[in-house]
Amino acid sequence: MGTKINISGKTDNDRLTDKNMNAYLVKVEDPGKSLNKRPGVWLIIGTEKEKTNDDLHKVNKSDKLYNKDPKVWLFKWTKDQKDQETEQETDQNTDQETDQKNGRKTDPPQYICLQVAKTKDIWKEMREDWGMLDEKKQDETEQESGEKKDWVNQFGEFQFKYSAEGLSRKWLYQHIAVNYENIKFVCVAYGKDDKQSDGFQSLNDKNNRSVLEKYIAYSTFSKFWRNGRPYSKALDDETQSAETGKPQKKRKNKIKDIKVADSNWCIKEKESIKTILGENDKLNRLNGFLEKICVSSE
Repeated sequence: MGTKINISGKTDNDRLTDKNMNAYLVKVEDPGKSLNKRPGVWLIIGTEKEKTNDDLHKVNKSDKLYNKDPKVWLFKWTKDQKDQETEQETDQNTDQETDQKNGRKTDPPQYICLQVAKTKDIWKEMREDWGMLDEKKQDETEQESGEKKDWVNQFGEFQFKYSAEGLSRKWLYQHIAVNYENIKFVCVAYGKDDKQSDGFQSLNDKNNRSVLEKYIAYSTFSKFWRNGRPYSKALDDETQSAETGKPQKKRKNKIKDIKVADSNWCIKEKESIKTILGENDKLNRLNGFLEKICVSSE
């Protein structure tokens, strides 16, 4: 791993970990009841696996994590006294854990935003996507033979190659299952009708959901998010130097320019997000969370 540069300006000491998660997220005990047929915006977070050669092409299901309904968390729009105490304890702590095997201090796993989605039925979409995490890994020959495609995110960054056969969404979730752990589906916000006491009525509108989805994805530089379609070629692809004659540094700078432009879009759209959320305090709260799961650039 190279030196990480976070476009948001946050350091690795201000990341989302298991230690401070309760200050931002609360687990949903019965998501089918609370999220069924409700429109909204949700995201996926996870921590990167420590991979060995034996881990390649394997999904670790020893804890049967993916064999049940989705593990769903709700974003907490307000924080109580206990949340403030948790944040203070995290700030005062060195944010390191002791490795029980060798006594060394190690950084706790840090969550990043893997994907963002808008939907008219949060529970239906979550169950479908969670099920793809549980699908058995296809034979390696299916990936190694035949036509290949590149998964390139919205920022022009190459992520992985996948088979042209089958749904690209299926290959994405199999890639996530192999390379990430502690997967959590987080409902950021959902709509409401006249019979419901909680939620945001503004998110019943598809356009508002699209704006909020884009705001979250741009704010976090979501790892695998594609806004409808991917770039035709990755801007950080090593093989392009021979094709385009452009040095790698110039392509890397192009990716940074894209991210800066997307960050500027977020600044311009703040008033729209305030209108969707209804309160400035809610936007500040959301921004604080998104900064903690922002994907760093190498």
